[in-house]
Amino acid sequence: MPQGSIISLNVKFCYRIQRFWKKACPERSEGSQNQYYNKRVAKLKTGKAQDYWDSELAAITEKRNRQMRDNINKAARFIINWCIKNNIGLAE
Repeated sequence: MPQGSIISLNVKFCYRIQRFWKKACPERSEGSQNQYYNKRVAKLKTGKAQDYWDSELAAITEKRNRQMRDNINKAARFIINWCIKNNIGLAE
């Protein structure tokens, strides 16, 4: 198989995974999680210095980071399970 065909297949596969993930878990979309985080940070920092930081900001930042890591782990697990199911693996 020519190198261009492999790249084309990978791009199509990634696009399908992205479409599936957005449909399967709309509440887990990174965009909405970041919007909510940014809204809370803006509310907490209103009227304060640009570099203001406190324990509540640290807590919501940690929560957002854990959510993002969870999203990545779930997507990776989905891709790996799909590859195993379809007998796709590294050639030895």
